[in-house]
Amino acid sequence: MMTILPSTRAHRDIPFLLTCGDSDENSATTPEQSLYLYENLLVADADVTLSVFPGEGHVFSSRQSIVDRRRLEENWMSERIQSPQQSHHQ
Repeated sequence: MMTILPSTRAHRDIPFLLTCGDSDENSATTPEQSLYLYENLLVADADVTLSVFPGEGHVFSSRQSIVDRRRLEENWMSERIQSPQQSHHQ
């Protein structure tokens, strides 16, 4: 697989959350591009999560998908970001 990431490993210690709709037809943000980026980040040993939402396009329209994505974002961030109090106690 040809990688799009530089060999400098500048992505280290940076977590990535990629979300997209499986029906996104925007030429700049297709699901295939999200998958390609995800695969390249995996190859580079990055902390990366990809979530594809069925039936959604570039702008999410389903209330359930919007709620699910928001919940995913909150959980993902809480798993990766320390509060100032946590960082002082470690």
